[in-house]
Amino acid sequence: MRLEPPGPRFRRELQELAGVEVGEQRARAAFREEIAYYVAHHLEGRDAASLGGLRDRCAGVLAAALGLSPAPSIRVVREAMLRSLRFTAYPDASPALASLRRRGLRVVVASNWDCSLPGTLERAGLAGLVDAVVPSAIVGAPKPAAALFDAALRAVGCDAAGAVHVGDSLEHDVIGARAAGIRAVLIARDDSAAAREGIAGTSAPPADGVSGTSTRPPDGVSQTSSWPPDGVSQTSSWPPDVASGTSTRPPDGVSVIRTLTELSSVL
Repeated sequence: MRLEPPGPRFRRELQELAGVEVGEQRARAAFREEIAYYVAHHLEGRDAASLGGLRDRCAGVLAAALGLSPAPSIRVVREAMLRSLRFTAYPDASPALASLRRRGLRVVVASNWDCSLPGTLERAGLAGLVDAVVPSAIVGAPKPAAALFDAALRAVGCDAAGAVHVGDSLEHDVIGARAAGIRAVLIARDDSAAAREGIAGTSAPPADGVSGTSTRPPDGVSQTSSWPPDGVSQTSSWPPDVASGTSTRPPDGVSVIRTLTELSSVL
């Protein structure tokens, strides 16, 4: 799933709820701070009660970052914030999941998310295409911790040797899955975590509310402009059109795809 740019919708909602005008740049910067806080604290949203508290604190961060005077109430900011957060499925998600189900494969969503993940998948139209949903907040540990991968395996009664994990982050998904003994497939969309980690460079601007900076590759992952390395299955041209000439190299044996449509070719 992807987060639709929240800034423009938040501005409209705040105007409607409180009659407050917020500039585009201010709204975008404030949401960056709120998202960063949420990512660091999402494990606190383990059930309905604790999720409510987490959302209040996120709204407080957002309100403080807006720096408005007079400031709208936290209740109003929270309502505008929640109305602004809309996640939609990538166009290839439903067909790919349906194809996996037709092949008799069990599908689990294991994500760094609070306990609301099942409802988010439902609204995105994906809930009926998966067999289990495992949010990190319920497990008590986020990817790349092995606990989340282990919980996903238990949810469908599968062992690590018989599983494949597909994710868009080298650090959280690929390295985490492999540490848990699970084969990993990296999906490197232009707007994915992989792109932000330097796996697939892109000249497109980051989504509203998402930092455009990339993280240092984890220790042991080398930089190379030669592609693909031995043992990596390549199903599309690599690297894509990029601003820089270098890319981060996934570990040997990791399949790299650009869309979920390509998934069947590497399973």
